[in-house]
Amino acid sequence: MPCRYHFPRNGVLVCVFEGVYTLEETLANFQQGLDDPQAEGGVDVVIDITGSDSEKSPEQFRRVVQHLRRHDRFAGRIAVVSRAGDPLRYGLSRQFAALTSLDGVPMEVCESVSAAQFWLARDPEDPDTPE
Repeated sequence: MPCRYHFPRNGVLVCVFEGVYTLEETLANFQQGLDDPQAEGGVDVVIDITGSDSEKSPEQFRRVVQHLRRHDRFAGRIAVVSRAGDPLRYGLSRQFAALTSLDGVPMEVCESVSAAQFWLARDPEDPDTPE
């Protein structure tokens, strides 16, 4: 299956994308994760595309962010895991982060799931201090 999710800890939904997947599969994966009882109380989202072969347009990514924002269990921050050694996806992720931040959704691009979780654990009011 190209899309799956899990909860490594409370407050964090990790969605993993591998191979080639469609926008519809992406939205369905997020919907399942946000509807999962473990998402109760709200979650920030990690999007792991390190195993992905798909390329998404800015408009497709914006649809994903709009979908997340409409769900009451989305806590409001996104971390994308993309490797700098994959310049196309890493560069696109950085562009999406800039666009998403302009839309009021803080987003960070990280090179590992653990780095993404560390960023999400930080206090958004004091980003230099871990919780």
